Amino acid sequence: MSKLLSLKQWLSLPEAAGHLQTIFNEQVTVADVLRFCTSGHLTLSVNFVNHGRAKLARKVPLLEAGFTLIPDLEQSDPPTVTIYGGEEVAAAFQEWLKLHPEEAAQITERKQSVVAILRGDAISTTECVTRGEGVSVLKGLWDLTMIGAERLDVEQRLQQETGGPEVELICLDGVLLSRPDGTFARLQAEFTADELPPEDVSSDASPEQRRMHEERRYYPAGELPSDAPMVVRPEALLEFIEAVSGGRSGRTLTTRERNNFLRIFVALAKQAKIDLKEGGKAAVQIEAAVLAAGFEGPKEKTIRAILAEARDID
Repeated sequence: MSKLLSLKQWLSLPEAAGHLQTIFNEQVTVADVLRFCTSGHLTLSVNFVNHGRAKLARKVPLLEAGFTLIPDLEQSDPPTVTIYGGEEVAAAFQEWLKLHPEEAAQITERKQSVVAILRGDAISTTECVTRGEGVSVLKGLWDLTMIGAERLDVEQRLQQETGGPEVELICLDGVLLSRPDGTFARLQAEFTADELPPEDVSSDASPEQRRMHEERRYYPAGELPSDAPMVVRPEALLEFIEAVSGGRSGRTLTTRERNNFLRIFVALAKQAKIDLKEGGKAAVQIEAAVLAAGFEGPKEKTIRAILAEARDID
């Protein structure tokens, strides 16, 4: 990562594309950056310029999140339990029933089919993100998890960049964001005054009543706000570069490029009147020149290895 890049908190999508183009010496467009995100290779973020509102959530085991049971609209005899979320969620539900015998008894006694709903969004075979409580103010950078409605926002931007069709899909789960410290946030939108009837809160209302009154003004946002631009954190960009480069932040030199650098090395040594045939002495002279130029390396041992290659260059 360049020194100037490390000083930036975020890069715009065109800046990220330009940096990748410089690193890999290939044409990279904003559409490519968006594709890297939709494929799960690059983490995109949003910058809440004018702040936002969200319910803060956390990642917990499936058992800790628990389940909510509601009557199934389609009753059957004998009664059934419908569980959404795959085999792992179903297995967690069976374990949860063992820990909550009163819920199991309720199913048996009522003799009605129910739907078991996980109190969160599964993000792995063992963990989920809770629904969150309270409404907090969001500031600065938040990462897109690509689990909720934010994925459709990225897809819509990609279609715009490539001249594709409008994305007409919807996601009822809302926008789910995260931060590197493990905090999650469920983005909220606010009802207008016309959409929400007024409701006074008495002066002696409890904190819980006040919290519920505040929360009723909000609902899960179906998309990112227009004043929260998509950006890329430098750390996320570096992780992507290292992953693509096999753990290196730059691309590997081809044989032709390496030979060209060795030829330049030999030419500069001749200009400095350093005889490369005198291996040990030449390595000491070059190391001294490197230190005089303000560099910490390479050291003499590494220079000797380079000299061995340079002497065989045509």
